[in-house]
Amino acid sequence: MSGRNQFTFYKSFDDVIEDMNDKQIAEYIKAMLDVQFLRIRVEDVIFKDVLLSIVWKSQKHSIQTSLKGYLDSQKRDNVKNPYLGVYDSNCNPCQGVSQQGKGKEEGKGKEEEQATTKKFTFSLSNTKQLSNTNEEYKIKLEEYIKSTGKKMTFQEFYDSCEMKGYKYKNYKLVYDKWNIEEKKSNKNSRNIDDKWLS
Repeated sequence: MSGRNQFTFYKSFDDVIEDMNDKQIAEYIKAMLDVQFLRIRVEDVIFKDVLLSIVWKSQKHSIQTSLKGYLDSQKRDNVKNPYLGVYDSNCNPCQGVSQQGKGKEEGKGKEEEQATTKKFTFSLSNTKQLSNTNEEYKIKLEEYIKSTGKKMTFQEFYDSCEMKGYKYKNYKLVYDKWNIEEKKSNKNSRNIDDKWLS
């Protein structure tokens, strides 16, 4: 046998890539294929992209279970020349680190580092609720909101959008617009208060 010929690609794998951009999808699928076809160990996969790290962690158990099933079948079924890839006959896919996988990951790390220097955009391809955006989007938006030092917190903004069912293409612009309107409203109320005090 020259290698593993197939693996199950679960619907949950597809669900998590729904809100990824093309580059993230390519990195995620490449890592999935490298692991499933035993080119690198599941534990050697490291993403610099926060979203990809979260997604990988959420899918890791399913991936490990699939690998374990394949490797166990190669050992259990008395396959004449079992293909174990980066896993030797005494290894469990949930343990250890492969030197072969490390080299690939170091090269991948440099490519990812260059790619992550690209400026993040808050513009979405279509309108959607804030809860339906990917984790990276929410994290970046929260970081932006904290950096503004404005009164409305990320959680207040998030809750307000969700309670009212708002759908937008750019939540950063919406946050900025809401704060401008709030500032005008506060200024007008101060002018009224000042008139009464005079």
